[in-house]
Amino acid sequence: MPRIRKKTSKRVNLHQRARIKGKARETRKKRKRDAKTNPQWKSKKAKDPGIPANFPYKDQILAEIAEERRQVAEAKEKRKEEKQAAKLVAAEAGDDAQTVAGSSTAPGMKGTRATIQPAASDDEDAPILLNPEYPHFQAIFEKSDVILHVLDARDPLSFRSSHIESLANKKPEQRLVFVLNKTDMCPRESVSAWATHLRASHPTVIFSVPGDGPKAFQDALGATTALELLREWAEQKGEDLVVAVIGTTNVGKSSVINALAHKASCPVYKLSNKPIQTPSTTMYPQEVVVEAAGRSLRLIDTPGLFWEYPEDASKEDAVALKARDILLRSRGRIDHLKDPLPPLNHIVQNAKKQDLMLLYNLPAFADNDMGAFLNGVARLNNLLKKTAEPDQILAARIVLRDWNTGKFPRFTLPPSSPSASSVADAALGKAYAKDDGTLSRLRTRSELRKSGGLVKMNSGDICKRTLVLDTEWISPEDSEPSEDEDEDDAMLDFHGSDGDDEDGVGDDNEDEDEDEEEESEDEGDDEDEQEESEVEPPPLPSKRKRPAEPSRGPKAPPKKRVAFDLQKPVRGVGLPSKPTPPKPDIKRPTLVSKKRR
Repeated sequence: MPRIRKKTSKRVNLHQRARIKGKARETRKKRKRDAKTNPQWKSKKAKDPGIPANFPYKDQILAEIAEERRQVAEAKEKRKEEKQAAKLVAAEAGDDAQTVAGSSTAPGMKGTRATIQPAASDDEDAPILLNPEYPHFQAIFEKSDVILHVLDARDPLSFRSSHIESLANKKPEQRLVFVLNKTDMCPRESVSAWATHLRASHPTVIFSVPGDGPKAFQDALGATTALELLREWAEQKGEDLVVAVIGTTNVGKSSVINALAHKASCPVYKLSNKPIQTPSTTMYPQEVVVEAAGRSLRLIDTPGLFWEYPEDASKEDAVALKARDILLRSRGRIDHLKDPLPPLNHIVQNAKKQDLMLLYNLPAFADNDMGAFLNGVARLNNLLKKTAEPDQILAARIVLRDWNTGKFPRFTLPPSSPSASSVADAALGKAYAKDDGTLSRLRTRSELRKSGGLVKMNSGDICKRTLVLDTEWISPEDSEPSEDEDEDDAMLDFHGSDGDDEDGVGDDNEDEDEDEEEESEDEGDDEDEQEESEVEPPPLPSKRKRPAEPSRGPKAPPKKRVAFDLQKPVRGVGLPSKPTPPKPDIKRPTLVSKKRR
């Protein structure tokens, strides 16, 4: 009988549902099998249907496409001709083939390429050794004529040190010069204001090294001005000038020296995913000699400054100070910190709210509200937990990663702009006269905002902590385990550790307990224990979750389980066997079958 009306529900019983699934599975299997056996080629990309024939402007569109193709072909041919012309000019201009740097190809040879590289100098092949003249910071301060204190132009006050300035003021013949580095990452107005502010206390040079290649070292901003200034001071002294380049870790000290030397003399820090083993890229002083107009400038590259943390500081102040140092150094992957919230709290507390909203495209949030800021960043990047709550930890790591990789452009302004003081030194007057040309190469605030955003932050304070001066440097031999424990303790103190070895005290106590136990035992037992105590060292832990237990000699064979509980003595090898006792004769009862009558 046909169905009278349409079914109002799609519910079916389990038998019908299983039949439908089975048929669908068989259909898919059959289609897949047929597709494999079908020889016809089917492209995964959708074919362009082209312009319809009845489209009124088809001829114009085809003409435009043909014109674009013609222009691309002409540009390609033009680049090819320019490249060939440049090769011919370079080949004709060079008198000697060995003077050509880089790779050169003969015009008639296409299959082979002759690469000519300059011979490596002896300075590059020589290993970097520890100079005994500068065992610590105190020796560098005593022997240097000029101290170049490198500051980050984005927040110069946070990189200044009252202790260093007081040490320089004690020696009137010693000059302290501020090098305002990384000015290419700041707006022109901020750099000009900071230069005026810092020159009221000490001479200041505007500097920038855009990159780390040989060309960047030759085109560094302010390198020529700094060299002329140092050369005139060397002429006034009448002998070689010793210049110490100091500053916080990762502020750009080695880049400044490479720019002054016009070559890669010192290693430069590069961000990497590998764990960092040293607190500073430059582990001990390295001297680079630069010839400037007949005068030798001895530039000393120093490790990053190390401070003594105040012992009477509270826990909150210590955490805030540590977070500030992490952000200033930006060494390593700071976005991989176990707790990224303290450094991020420092950023939110000092950054302008409107600039953060524009940089990350966030809705409005309250001032100094780190939670609301992280919630907005998490929702923007779709970082939600299983409970649909924003993941603030991952959002904090994103912001710290931007800070670490230079995607968090920022600047500060000086607290006050004092009037420019008169310059008594003629060399400084000549250097300051070139500021207009240097500042003209920097971008303005509006240009930086349009390019990738810009965040205004509150200026920091001058560091008032005491600098570690009398601790010796760390040499590569000290990093390996040695017999002298005093050097290891000095290295720990240099990095800011307490230096107390609590584990060593515990080891002494354990040794005393073991001695008392050995004295209380017999001599025969001691020999047996010494033989048994020679256990093989435990194997290295593998990738398994539970480490393997240390081996304790050969394992005994497993006991055989029997139905009765009789412990028979085990016969040893070479031991006389004991006679077994005779078994008692037990008479078993006989079964007598009784016939039923």
